[in-house]
Amino acid sequence: RMIVNMSVWESAGDLENFVFNTVHRQIYKRRAEWFSTMKSHHFVMWWVPVGHTPDLAEAREKLSHLDTHGPTPSAFGWDELISGDSLWRDARCA
Repeated sequence: RMIVNMSVWESAGDLENFVFNTVHRQIYKRRAEWFSTMKSHHFVMWWVPVGHTPDLAEAREKLSHLDTHGPTPSAFGWDELISGDSLWRDARCA
């Protein structure tokens, strides 16, 4: 069974606020109880142009890119988003 959640955020700060400062925080904190550790990536983030709505095919392509090449500016995960040398600091949300 596959669960897909595609959301578009205006900024990394908006995403972090949603994950860590709303009811979603309680779910995130208990994720280990509900999900087993996966060997491949199951979550990917990427920057999209204003007005673009990503679809499932694009998400699968980005996930495959992350699995194949590791984190890059075009496909990355939480570690790159919130670390001191994060990719999002160099990206522009136009």
